Amino acid sequence: MTPTGSTLPRRMLARQLRMLREKSGVSAEFARDAIGVGKQTLWRMETGQPVRLNPLFIERLCQVYGAGDDVIRMMLGLTEEAGRTGWWHAYGDAIPNTSICSWGWRRRRKGL
Repeated sequence: MTPTGSTLPRRMLARQLRMLREKSGVSAEFARDAIGVGKQTLWRMETGQPVRLNPLFIERLCQVYGAGDDVIRMMLGLTEEAGRTGWWHAYGDAIPNTSICSWGWRRRRKGL
């Protein structure tokens, strides 16, 4: 897994960020300027692409978008959860990479 954490909470956060921005009528340019990031970074945040999520940025965006305290808490919770790796990563060394690779080839050969 990448150092950016779990994908499901990150995608949920992304969807909510974009929805809040669009609902509030704030432009992407204004949002970028509010947190001091580039075009690509905001795009990655709003599409759920791997990016390090700074809780201060998320909180500031929520404030700019006019979100209530309960929404801000929920978004910060998603931010925290997105930074965690899944439980299965603790077992990443249990199966050698060569086994995974050869299993994939066998699966494709058999047409599964």
